Amino acid sequence: MPVSAVSAFSVIARNIASNWAGFAVHVAVTFFLTPIVVTSLGPIEYGIWVLLMSISGYYGLLDAGTSAALTQYYSRYRALGDFRTLNEFASTGFVLLLAFAGVLMVVTCAVAASIHLFVDLSAAQLTDVRPALIILGAAMCMQFAFFPFTAAFPATQRFDLANVIGISTRILYAIVVAKVLTGGGGLLHLAVIHFAINLLDYISRMLVAFRILPELSLSFRLFRRARVKEILGYGFWNLLIRSSWQVVTYTHALVIGIFLGPAAITPFALAASLMDYFLQIFMPIGRVFFPAMAEFDAQGDDEKMITYFLNGARFISLLAFPAIVCVSAFAAPFFELWIGEESRPADYPSSAELASVLVFSAAVAGIQRVSFQVYFASRRQSHLAKMVFVEACLNLVLSITLIGPFGLWGVVLGTLVPAVIVQGVWIPRTTCHMYGIRFRTFMIQVYGRGVIAAAGTYGAVLAIQSVIRIHSWGSLIAGSLLALVAVAMVSLLFGLNDNERGKAFHALKQRLPIAST
Repeated sequence: MPVSAVSAFSVIARNIASNWAGFAVHVAVTFFLTPIVVTSLGPIEYGIWVLLMSISGYYGLLDAGTSAALTQYYSRYRALGDFRTLNEFASTGFVLLLAFAGVLMVVTCAVAASIHLFVDLSAAQLTDVRPALIILGAAMCMQFAFFPFTAAFPATQRFDLANVIGISTRILYAIVVAKVLTGGGGLLHLAVIHFAINLLDYISRMLVAFRILPELSLSFRLFRRARVKEILGYGFWNLLIRSSWQVVTYTHALVIGIFLGPAAITPFALAASLMDYFLQIFMPIGRVFFPAMAEFDAQGDDEKMITYFLNGARFISLLAFPAIVCVSAFAAPFFELWIGEESRPADYPSSAELASVLVFSAAVAGIQRVSFQVYFASRRQSHLAKMVFVEACLNLVLSITLIGPFGLWGVVLGTLVPAVIVQGVWIPRTTCHMYGIRFRTFMIQVYGRGVIAAAGTYGAVLAIQSVIRIHSWGSLIAGSLLALVAVAMVSLLFGLNDNERGKAFHALKQRLPIAST
């Protein structure tokens, strides 16, 4: 349903803030939990756990894009007030997801039985690995079954409630994992905890879903064969996008494990995890644009779509480019304090070195989070799918080709080069063409301002490093906070136009204690 510009901004701001809060808790939990997991399991067992999570990450592809289709149709038909059609899609999607869950369990058992053919594991390791894989597969099946309820949160733009649930269960997960691992638990215990906490999370989302979307009704009587075609038609391209993204995200562990062994996974996985959190800083901004953009597309309002696209990408670039400077400057002391010796093994590049290069690919991918929503909302996801598929193929081919002569650096290059070509140039250029925007305009408004902000941040970071010698968590936090202040100031001065800067200063002035004097 249409909303005013003011209320739309308030909803987007609330959702971004809540997503960032959820992300902050996730990062904090991972920060405290990862050293415990690495220390308790050891680098080899930790590498195996990362491998298991990478394999289970592929299981999500077996929903054939149904989850993405349901999110789109929920948002569209709720905006149009057509709840009969919404429930037909919900019920049809529910039946499809149950069927896909059955297929998933068969695939899971097959993978568990044959994993020794692909990865060099001892008989003792297989004793835990096989049941752990089955449990993780069961957890994904459960996610399939509950997704028709989870889709209610983005459709109603209640990301805040979703994050309350996510934060609560994430903290509970950390407490239980820390207690179990320090008590001598292992891989199998981790898998059981993963399943149990996810079950609690999904049940909570189901109960809340009926309160925020009371019109939602799942019934086998509302199953429609015609809706199957629509769901799978929309879902096919989303499946291609997700499978391509899975290649980019999860295949590294498989490639490294096959060619270099489980021990080599750990330094790369630590660097990649930092980059994943880096990317997740921007994903909350991109995701919250989807419901509004779907509404603009339904109403044929291309002008607002263009405004949201350019401004959203520009605001992300004002964070992403300066963040590259900050990660490069503080990665080494961060990993040294966080993980210690495990982050810089003698036989491989350190996690800090790998992260300092991977950050470039994460930055260009982060800036395009808004572009992704444009394609999804306008139902042009087929164009996006083809481009992301090309990136995934290049990533996989280059990683396999280069890992032999260059080791882990070959995988880094296999990630960076396709990301710059596809995410940095091809996707934004195509998005601009769809709406008659000159790519030069995008380059100046988005990349140009981001580079200026990065240059200013670089000068500030050099000044900070000349004053603060980072050797403890206190000095690292102090240096990071000063860098964040520099990013905010540089972005405010050089990243915003005069009108936006005036509004920002006016809002700040109203909140200062001296405003009333």
